[in-house]
Amino acid sequence: MKISKKVIGSNVAYLEQLKKLQEKVDVKQTSKVLSHKIQEKVEISSKAKELQRLKRMLQEIPAVRKKKVAEIKEALRKGTYQINNKKVAEKVLKEGLLNIIKG
Repeated sequence: MKISKKVIGSNVAYLEQLKKLQEKVDVKQTSKVLSHKIQEKVEISSKAKELQRLKRMLQEIPAVRKKKVAEIKEALRKGTYQINNKKVAEKVLKEGLLNIIKG
C-alpha cells in the first residue's frame, strides 16, 4: 500500500477540524458548568445569610440558659436545689389543657 502526501495532508486537515470542534464543545460545556455553578453559588449565598442570621439569634438565647443550667447544677451538687411544686403543677395542668383544646 502506498501512502501519498495528499492522503496524509487530508488526514491532518481532518484532525485539525476535529480538534477545533472539540475545543468549541469544551468551551460550551465549560460555560454551561460555570453558569450553573454561579447560579448555585447565588442560592447558597442567600441561604448562608439566613443561616448566619439564625445562628446569631440562637447564640444570644443560650447565654441566659447556660447560666441558669449552671446555677441549677451547682445547687444540685450542693443539695440546696428546691423544686417549686406549685409551679410544676401549674405548668403540667396548663400544658394538659392546651393539648386538650388543640385536640
